[in-house]
Amino acid sequence: MFLRAAVVFNVAQLAWTGFDYVFAPEYWRTFLMMRLVLFGINGAIGLLVLFGSLERRIWEIFLVWLLAHAACFAPMTVLAEASFAPYIMGFSLVLFAGGMLPYWPARWAIACVIAIDLTLPLAFVLAGPVSAKTLVLAVAFVGTASGFAVMMAWYKYQFSRRDFLIRAGEGRRPDGRGLHLLASREAQVTPTQATDRYRIVKRLGGGG
Repeated sequence: MFLRAAVVFNVAQLAWTGFDYVFAPEYWRTFLMMRLVLFGINGAIGLLVLFGSLERRIWEIFLVWLLAHAACFAPMTVLAEASFAPYIMGFSLVLFAGGMLPYWPARWAIACVIAIDLTLPLAFVLAGPVSAKTLVLAVAFVGTASGFAVMMAWYKYQFSRRDFLIRAGEGRRPDGRGLHLLASREAQVTPTQATDRYRIVKRLGGGG
């Protein structure tokens, strides 16, 4: 899941340079440099996941990856104040990604959302005074996106955990029903898949 998301987002965020050229022509070269830096960071994280032993830290990897995007997009959003609305919508996509992509409990989603949100006021402070209209738009978009992100993460995790526990319980029925189904499934599981399943058990069954 992470590697696929990283590849798609990495290519997409670099392609959005055309978006910068239209909405912030005076900054598009600066934004391109920022996107290239983000491209390199994303690539480094992807290589660490692919060739390293970081599978057990996938939530931490997702958190760092999302923060890297927020740290890149927040200054763009503030600098392009003349086109603030489309850029704040783009910033909100990072929040939605935090709610939709990882399978993590609400406390992780809340911590991620807070960390992402803090990058925007920091960018405002560094950029200097902004208009009241810009601040209202920022609070409205980011506040709404943050709430939706936490809700999505909570429902997704709870549904996944409940589905896992129901499936795991099939093999423990007193009448033995479901054992033959589990046996046929387990016969097709590779060692790598078994290891991944164990990690999912630790995450979902243990509640995080």
